[in-house]
Amino acid sequence: MKIAASLLSADFNNLESEISRIEHAGIDFWHLDVMDGVFVPNFTFGVSVIDQIKTTKPLQVHFMVEKPQQLYELFSKALFAQVNQCEFIFHVENTNVDLTSLLNKVHSDGFSVGLAVNPSTIASQLDPYLQIVDSVLIMSVNPGFSGQKFISGVLGKIDYIKSINSDVKIGLDGGVSLESLSSVNMKNVDFLVSGSYLFASSNASQAVLDLRALDS
Repeated sequence: MKIAASLLSADFNNLESEISRIEHAGIDFWHLDVMDGVFVPNFTFGVSVIDQIKTTKPLQVHFMVEKPQQLYELFSKALFAQVNQCEFIFHVENTNVDLTSLLNKVHSDGFSVGLAVNPSTIASQLDPYLQIVDSVLIMSVNPGFSGQKFISGVLGKIDYIKSINSDVKIGLDGGVSLESLSSVNMKNVDFLVSGSYLFASSNASQAVLDLRALDS
């Protein structure tokens, strides 16, 4: 089980020390939520934050935006020289973009690519893309804000996705904590994205270990 830390929950007034603290806790990669205030009712960081992320860990960039292809171009250029491993996540709910072409372009650029699916979206909407993507990020909260409670109803999507493509990696994002997942079957979950739970923990290393052990 891989563990990603959501940068959205960091204290941006002390970003360098926050990144160092959470990296030393043993995370596997960083998750960056990019929001435009249109696709979701919140606005987060832009390309300029890339220069502030001093890390050797892989990055997963999650676009919750109306025009993902344009922001992808900006972020991919900013990240290419700094990060050897990077994955870009787009939303299957984006209807104003040719997702197949965008997913294939990301692959041709040398990056991994995935799709996120909102709690209210049926899993079959992913069908046209499940042979293209490297991963599927199942949103277990409604996207746009951190600190929400885990929505357990999304878990039925896991087996459906794996039944179509057993190789695709599946992640859960939103409300992820030891308490919310302690009774969940994590057999087919490959990674967890955690924000508030990790950053608010007095012992981040133990929090990472606890989450990683959920699949045992």
